[in-house]
Amino acid sequence: MDFKKAFDIVLREVLWQVLAGLEVEGRFLRCLQAMYAKDTVCINHPSEGVTSSFKCQQGVKQGCPFNPLLFGLYLDALKGRLDSKECNAPALANVRIWLLLFVDNLALMSESEVGLQQLLNAFQQFYVKRGLTMNVKKTNVMVFNFVHPCQEFMFKGDIIERVQTFKYMGILLETTPNLDSAVEHLATASRHSLFTLNQCCAMLRIMDVKLCCNLFNTLVRSITNYACEVWVDSKKIEAIEVVYRGFLKSLLGVRKTTSTSIVLAEFGKFPFEHFAWGQALLYYNRVNTITKNRILGKAWEAQLVMLAVGKKCWVGSMKKWLLKN
Repeated sequence: MDFKKAFDIVLREVLWQVLAGLEVEGRFLRCLQAMYAKDTVCINHPSEGVTSSFKCQQGVKQGCPFNPLLFGLYLDALKGRLDSKECNAPALANVRIWLLLFVDNLALMSESEVGLQQLLNAFQQFYVKRGLTMNVKKTNVMVFNFVHPCQEFMFKGDIIERVQTFKYMGILLETTPNLDSAVEHLATASRHSLFTLNQCCAMLRIMDVKLCCNLFNTLVRSITNYACEVWVDSKKIEAIEVVYRGFLKSLLGVRKTTSTSIVLAEFGKFPFEHFAWGQALLYYNRVNTITKNRILGKAWEAQLVMLAVGKKCWVGSMKKWLLKN
């Protein structure tokens, strides 16, 4: 689900009522209200210039650390709008999860067509009361493991487009049960970022190797490392290695056919895969000790069940790697 200008359309009076209903009262609530009491804005018109300032009575402040929390609380009541059994929500270790919400990223889930349409109908009623606006053109439906023709899903009289791939929280998901497409997408994005970095370094005549490596770590590896803990066993990880090796070889000014081992030794580096498995191992230990009543803990339990019945899963891949190494 995609909100139109999510932070700009929050109704403040409704927000204060929501916070009061959550027992956020007294001095803390008055402090929040005081932050917005004399909030003024102006508009930079393309032809008429900057307008005079006027009072703003809706929305939350852009860049404010409270923004994600306030918006999340503003939508929190959505969880109680529909019974998870009625909408046939998927179960994770016997806990039904039909809603994923992080700031303004929202995903509704159901194991049936009827259930998903019920969720959409319930959400439509909720978002009207909250004064929200949905961008139906950017809202998509993705169907997993469906063999017969699927019905059209409607939201406010409009048909929601059905897609084969969908990006959620920066990861590209597809109908197949792997993350190969996500890894290829990250590799493509990192190549574009590396190309831009090389152009800027050439234009600014940046020749210092240490500075170039720091820029690469900040601008490119932040992309290649994203969520590597969960896709480290992907067959497409070589696409990430190519970006990593290519940067090091171009920095040394050697041919692409030069031995990778020699190049890595020159920089005192290891292959990207070593780093990714190290991150995955840290994540494995963290999830293994996390509180079991949290969603992540339930995901761990579900993975163990899959492992016990011989299904391919992330925990199984981690255990194989640990036995091998």
